[in-house]
Amino acid sequence: MNITQILVVGYNEATLQKILSEINNNDGWEAIGTTDDEKAIELFHHRNFDLVVLGDGLTEAIVIRLKKLFTVQNPHVNLIIHIGTNSTVLIQEIDATLKSTNEKEMNVIDNPFQSA
Repeated sequence: MNITQILVVGYNEATLQKILSEINNNDGWEAIGTTDDEKAIELFHHRNFDLVVLGDGLTEAIVIRLKKLFTVQNPHVNLIIHIGTNSTVLIQEIDATLKSTNEKEMNVIDNPFQSA
């Protein structure tokens, strides 16, 4: 079973820990997080993340910078910008994003002469 690797970046330590706990309670998901955007960049360079959550307290400039850096390094990474502290909504967003990604990857063409 493949484990979905998730990076969470947010400036509020208490919210970050709550979100990490909620994500890690799901089978098949493994999350690490940081409150330091430079540390997030370092983590992203050294690990292969499937999804990045940018949230709680990040400025618009930091979000833009991180999105650009992450998508240049890995154009296939999924990004979620999550505003607020509702971890239930975030879990639903992650689940929907991963399902959408999996459906795109599962596009099978029975007839090779027919386009998808």
